[in-house]
Amino acid sequence: TENVGLFRRGFFVRPDHPLAAQSSLDIGDLLGFPRAISYPLPDKVIDTIKQVYGIGTLNTLFHLKSNHHDALLDLMLKGDTIVFGASIAYFNQIRSGSIVQLDVVPQFPDDMPLIVSHLAGRTMPKAMETLADSLRSWISAVDASEDQDEPVPQDFQTYPYVEFD
Repeated sequence: TENVGLFRRGFFVRPDHPLAAQSSLDIGDLLGFPRAISYPLPDKVIDTIKQVYGIGTLNTLFHLKSNHHDALLDLMLKGDTIVFGASIAYFNQIRSGSIVQLDVVPQFPDDMPLIVSHLAGRTMPKAMETLADSLRSWISAVDASEDQDEPVPQDFQTYPYVEFD
């Protein structure tokens, strides 16, 4: 088993958002702004959001739920929308500085290790080796300096899902 990366969940905004430069924000500080969330999410993540931020339902905190990456990105970049999502979905934008993660306390617990695993004592299948090498390269590209010429690969797209409250 090899942990090849760790992706964080949190609240993301454009760098000139009114809250971007503030530290130790609490959930109440976000309430004056539109809020969206990447959705659907595993039940465990939903339960953790409710527990960590003291809400009864996602609708209490978020005005919009969507799995459409570009729509959420547009809302962040073209307005004051705060998006709760995973850093893996916004690697290019985080790396380029076009979005930043807010310093919200408490921070959502780390729950997204990227792990490559295979059975002990067995040779890893060639396809798995290729996938693991690709993941390592991708993570290295993301962690590389800002001067890197090649773009970091985008996340996989799914069919759009949008739900308004």
